[in-house]
Parts: sequence; C-alpha cells; structure tokens
Amino acid sequence: MNKHLRILIAILLVAVMVLGVVGCAGDPADTDEPTETTTAAPAGGDDNKDNNGGNNGGNNGGDNGGNNPTPPAPGPGGDDDVVVSGDGIKILGLRNANVGYEGGYWFDWAGSGMIMNINLTDGNVILGFTTTGEVDNEIYFYITVDGAAYGDDGYEAIDTAMDEASIILEGLSAGEHTIEIVKVTDVKVASAHLTAIEFNGTYGSSLVDNEFVVEFVGDGLTTGQGLGANGDVTKAYAWAVANALEADYSIVATEGATVVSAIADYTKASLRNTEIAYKFHRAADVVVINIGAEDYIIDQANSENNAEAFQASYEALIAKVRTWNPNAKILCVYGATAGYDAAVQAAVTAAGGEAKGVYTLALTAAAGEAPTVEENAAFATAITAKIN
Repeated sequence: MNKHLRILIAILLVAVMVLGVVGCAGDPADTDEPTETTTAAPAGGDDNKDNNGGNNGGNNGGDNGGNNPTPPAPGPGGDDDVVVSGDGIKILGLRNANVGYEGGYWFDWAGSGMIMNINLTDGNVILGFTTTGEVDNEIYFYITVDGAAYGDDGYEAIDTAMDEASIILEGLSAGEHTIEIVKVTDVKVASAHLTAIEFNGTYGSSLVDNEFVVEFVGDGLTTGQGLGANGDVTKAYAWAVANALEADYSIVATEGATVVSAIADYTKASLRNTEIAYKFHRAADVVVINIGAEDYIIDQANSENNAEAFQASYEALIAKVRTWNPNAKILCVYGATAGYDAAVQAAVTAAGGEAKGVYTLALTAAAGEAPTVEENAAFATAITAKIN
C-alpha cells in the first residue's frame, strides 16, 4: 500500500468517526441512555428503563459535562418504586403529585415541586411548563436559591391562560447552587406540568430521600387557603411541620374537600389528569388528618346534622389511610370541625384509638374562617410537639 493511499484511508476513518459522534448527538434519546436535551425524559415503557432514567438522569449532565442536562426520567407505573430522587435532583411531594406523565412531572397538589443541585457555568436557569386550570388564573411558586428567597420575595407566577410558560432564574453566579421550587397554589386553582429544565452546566451532588415521611390529608386549611393570592401552602401548618421534622412529605388536600371527597382523592396521582397511574412510593411514618370543616359548614348552611354519617365516613377514611400506611401513627386533628368534633373522637375510638396507633389532637380553630399565618404557626408547633 503506497504512502498516499494510507493517508487517504486514515483521513476517511477519522471522518467516519466524527460523523458518527455528530449523528449520535442529534438522534432522539433512547430510554436506557438519557441524553442532554432540554426536555424532561418521557415516562412509561419498560420499568427497568424508566428506573435507569430516574437514577441516572442527573448523571447525564454531571458525567458528560454538557449543557442543558435532562432531568431524571419520571418513575414507572409498574411494580417497582417510583424514582423521586437521584444525582442532582429530587422531586417533592413524594407519592401523590409527581408521577411522570408525557415527558415531565406534574406539580399538582399544593407543596409539590423539586430541589436540584447544579454546577452553573453561566447564563440563566429556565424552567418550562405547560399549565392546566379550570379558568384563567395564576399558579404561584416559592423559589429559593441556596436557602434564600429568589428575587424580591421568592414568589414567581405563571399564567394558566398560556398553554406554555417559563420561569427564568436570572443573575445567578457561576458555581454550585441548590435551587428549590415549590408550587404553593392549591390544586383546585390549577396544575403545572414541568416539561423542561435548561441551563449551562451540569448537575451537582446527589439528593436523597429523608428518613422520616409525614403525610397530610385535609382541605384548604392544610393547603393555606386565604394565605396570599390563591393560597400559600408554605405559610400553612403542614409545610411548617414537615420542615420542623426534617421530613419528606406528601399533601393530599384541596380547598373545599369533605371527608367523602378525601376518601375518593386519597389514591389519585392527580386530580386533573386521570390517565396518570397512582403510584405509592413510601409508606408514611405519621399521617395527619385534618378534615371535616367543610362538612360541618355545608350541613350548617342546610340546617342539617349529619354527624352520624360523617363519623362513618371518617372511619372509612382512617381505614383507607391505614391500608396504605400499615405501620404509621395516624393523628386526627379537630377543632375547625366544631359540632362534629365529637364525631371525630368517636371515629378514632372505633378505629382502636392509641392502642391501634390512632391519636387525636384538639386545636383552637374557628369553623368557617381561614386561620391566619400566626394561627398556622401555632398549629404547627402543637402538631410537631404531638408527633415528637
């Protein structure tokens, strides 16, 4: 083989290798190997593939050093555990709010959201959403960067009138950052579907589940109804309790919920997207039930007393919670239930009381009135003390 021919072959081999790399960079991602795109990897399909996406999605940016890393793939709807945390990213709300669907995460229930650790090279962090709501309204998020409120007060909003919307975090310095974004708005107002995370840099250190899990079942008192525009779960007692306990949490609550609707909603992944399969991620260590205010208000307005039926439904709710959390302590809070307080106590007794791990806690709350920020803080102190 002459010298010129050898040189020509060498050049052709290099060209083929370069074209192969470019071609791979432009091809759609295979679910086994998450690639660096700007859109959250789709859910569904083979369980093992989806779990690989959830566990390794953060490594995509960290190992390969590219821009616009892909967040971890949502967990599967099969028998394996839902993956809600991994290298560089963690989904908040645990089991109810953030089941993967159509290429992203649903921030549905109040308190749902995410934490991510990133190594930012330069530029902005862009969070892309689609929205769902009954009417044109605003979905509020509370955002912190490195533990401090982002911007003026930490609050950013997207409008449900827009099918697609973005939150752009500007002015962040290059380097490592921990960003937390929490949907503070009640699910009754609207839901937000996180479809893209874009930034120049890589995912940072791994985020893992906390050891303790607390769950809250309730109505607007739990989601922060009356606190800020469209409510604010971060000012409500449930959020404060979870933080005081340094616990992972889930919040199964919505404005206007009754004990019957709480039973129906308890194992729904989403109130707006019925195609999302429910997935129970972790059993709670403690479940706090604070429901019945709406039942009492409705019956009072209709000059009715349905305490007996309410008690039966409350017993059914305790039984459903127990089915999904066999070893949890269940704390039944009352006070805002007014005339049905005795029915709550009777339901707890029927469920076996403290001998069966079911407890009560009376709080001073005015039926029919949204508690203030200060009252919520007092509730949180009492509930945290009781749990401890």
